[in-house]
Amino acid sequence: MQNFNWIEIATEAQRKKLKPGNINYIRHEMLSEKTERIGTAVLNAACKVYKNLGPGLLEKVYEVCLPHEIKKAGFEVFFDR
Repeated sequence: MQNFNWIEIATEAQRKKLKPGNINYIRHEMLSEKTERIGTAVLNAACKVYKNLGPGLLEKVYEVCLPHEIKKAGFEVFFDR
């Protein structure tokens, strides 16, 4: 069974035509394998950090722990400061 992950993309003109609950005009594109791998790694790392640390800590704590978990998954992490 193939796993599909979709992202919704719509132009401004398409959005103006839409009515609530009607997505007929939105084009769907499958995520690339690379994007899927990165997204999965980030979500898994976030879940692991949250599970181990819990809620309510300062944002800086999560900012330190999340990149560490992503690096452990084999990805490089760069900061834009």
